[in-house]
Amino acid sequence: MAAYHAQLASMTAHGLTPMMTLNHYTLPTWLHDAKGCHEDLSTCEDKGWVDRDRMLKHLALYAGFCAREFGAEVDLWLTLNEPLAVVLSGYLMPSEDRTNPPGVINPDAAFAVMLAQVEAHAVMYDAVHAEDATAMVGAAPNLAAVAPSVEGDPDDELGVEHFDYLYNRVFLNGTVRGEWDPDLDGVVDEVRADLVGRSDFVGLNYYTRITVDGLGFQLFEQTPLFDFLPVGGFWESYPQGLYEVTMLAAEYGLPIYITENGTSEWQGDPTADFLQPHLSALADAIDDGADVRGYFYWSLLDNYEWNHGTAMEFGLYDVDEQTKARTLRPMGQDYAAIARDNGLPQ
Repeated sequence: MAAYHAQLASMTAHGLTPMMTLNHYTLPTWLHDAKGCHEDLSTCEDKGWVDRDRMLKHLALYAGFCAREFGAEVDLWLTLNEPLAVVLSGYLMPSEDRTNPPGVINPDAAFAVMLAQVEAHAVMYDAVHAEDATAMVGAAPNLAAVAPSVEGDPDDELGVEHFDYLYNRVFLNGTVRGEWDPDLDGVVDEVRADLVGRSDFVGLNYYTRITVDGLGFQLFEQTPLFDFLPVGGFWESYPQGLYEVTMLAAEYGLPIYITENGTSEWQGDPTADFLQPHLSALADAIDDGADVRGYFYWSLLDNYEWNHGTAMEFGLYDVDEQTKARTLRPMGQDYAAIARDNGLPQ
């Protein structure tokens, strides 16, 4: 614990406001036997997110402990990072590009986990507030802009609508409005008192726009709305999408933090090609009424990116893999200037 307290003290001394994420994908092995569940989800003992009751119990205890330990130093909390990444990459569509434990294809588990994460956020929110009534608690869903493969195609347009609901709105609907849709059919079955109002702000991670093909038929029996396939746009740099997802988040009437946005493509001029257009789109959203309180670039340093290891270099600082030496990239210098000036170059 001393190391974390020292980091937080240093951040405060340097004029930084810390935002602490409680769960960024990983779980302890005693709670999730990732290897065993990958081999056989039905027989593994420690099932992680599939064991909803156990997860809710331990995540609440963990969140409460962290709030007691660090509440004097941290005012901004995130419960979960990118819950849909756990669902899609862990239980529905693991791939060479992205896999989260247990890395299986099990639609029943996928949609059960999707709903359990809404409840998990709520119990973690309550646990933090039980220890620190003035804390600000939210989550960081990964939101995507979405477009049809063919403009005007009825199936594609319906696929866009259904993708947007399942990918962008189910988690926010549940954790902000308490809307509970257990069969994921787009119809709210009830507004749950134990879920409503369980967000003090909306965090969002934004990277790309997804293009979808509407199938015209139901792909999974668990939900009639999964009648599309995401077919393109992965890692597409689409600055206008940051405006689109920020305005989507603004519909929930809460402060907004852009909790991740960045690029690993350092060819050309990433400041002019990526950073300035994205921040300009964000400024447009602010002008149009979005209550944006902060923006976090991903990432400060080149880091470990799951399936990609260290091959995807997101850092404002380049990190030499052999010596670990850090070199501030030109975009990092420009980002610092934008922060100091609190505005974009004209």
